Amino acid sequence: MTSLKKIMKTAILIVARQSVFIPLIARFVAQKLVDFDLVQADRAGANRNILALNAIRYGQDLKRINGQGEFRVKTLDPDIQNWINALFIGGLTGERVKRLGARVFLKSNAPENQRVVAKQEAYLQKLIRRICKCSDVEAIVTCTFYYAQDHVWMSAAEEAGVPFVVLHKECMKDESIIPEMTKQYATGEIYFRFKGTRMTVYNDNEKKCQVDSGIVSEDKVVVTGCPRTDVLFKRRLEAGFPDPGKCVTFFSFRHLIGGLRDPELKTGFSVDGSNGAVRLFAESHAAFAQTAILHPDWEFVIKPKWLKNWAPFIEKTILEEIGVDIADISNLRVDVSEPAQSLIDRSKVVVGLNSTAVIEARVAGRDVVIPVFEEAEGRHRDRIYFRKYFDTDFMVARSGAHQQELIEKAMLSVTPVLNNQDDRIFREFFGFTDGKCTERVVALLKDEIELKHRGSA
Repeated sequence: MTSLKKIMKTAILIVARQSVFIPLIARFVAQKLVDFDLVQADRAGANRNILALNAIRYGQDLKRINGQGEFRVKTLDPDIQNWINALFIGGLTGERVKRLGARVFLKSNAPENQRVVAKQEAYLQKLIRRICKCSDVEAIVTCTFYYAQDHVWMSAAEEAGVPFVVLHKECMKDESIIPEMTKQYATGEIYFRFKGTRMTVYNDNEKKCQVDSGIVSEDKVVVTGCPRTDVLFKRRLEAGFPDPGKCVTFFSFRHLIGGLRDPELKTGFSVDGSNGAVRLFAESHAAFAQTAILHPDWEFVIKPKWLKNWAPFIEKTILEEIGVDIADISNLRVDVSEPAQSLIDRSKVVVGLNSTAVIEARVAGRDVVIPVFEEAEGRHRDRIYFRKYFDTDFMVARSGAHQQELIEKAMLSVTPVLNNQDDRIFREFFGFTDGKCTERVVALLKDEIELKHRGSA
């Protein structure tokens, strides 16, 4: 019975993907597109449409584009995109994809797999052209070049005459990790060669990784800076950051730091302590909790990127290290609900490791403490970013006790302990400090759309 169901499901998919149904599916998809923020776009006077895939993953950058006054951002539910992909990699083929993994399947040289991908691309060319016509979409964007769900859409959009631009958001490449990341881009099974129209990156470090690895040709990748930082740098120029409150924020990290990979550690945490910055994680988080206990009149926040697996690990570690349940520390919480910039605005001190958040905190003039001890000065010393900015931009903690000491020093200081006004770190990692990164991205989109129009004329 199970085999019969699989065969019937495959038969339905085969029928559904016939060309005769493309106009119907395109109209359905066009009706399901959602305006990112229609009020914002209308207020800005935007009247041209772009389609953003995976919108939840780069919302701040999309918000800037949506409010620029040129393009309205429309989004597609990932479930609908996955359903469209399943027309070709579902059913019996889907079983093969599950066994291999989507990325391995898409990169496979096996003729039977290549035939499926070729058919999917030919179908998507027609479907994308129809969707764009139905919804007046002029370009498609996504936030990285290596999402499996977008891979065939890139090349199909190109062939369909629709610009597919990747607004690449994973650009935190310290000089210490560039050789390793270049190697991972070139050989790692999760990465694809770029098949879209253009790729924007925040900085030269990321561009170097991509070009040197062969992921993308130099003429296709453009350094535009980081759109979401435009507001930050404009506030900096206008001295527009508020005075901090009695708050300290720790932007949490996991055991796998600085580009470390381990297929056994899907959560990023090593249970047996055999890989990653295990002791650094434990001691830095425990010291943060101890500092909270000693200062009950201050608010202490630990912010992971997400709660699942991560928050329980933080709570377990603190209990094991200092024997106190985090629930019993009334002024300490693990929270993902408050945006990073809001926490930075409210915080007198920020703690973090290898994160854009610590650079954003420096833009806001906050003191930042970076824990650099245990594995950070041992087996994973080469995985620690920003070393050339230590002591000028960042306070460096050499132990858990020293971390507590530095946090308290910054808490009690009337002015920032470190008040370096040099822009080097901002330019290296965010590309530009002029507040015009969104303008560069919008200009690139307009240029690519115009080129496609001229090419099809």
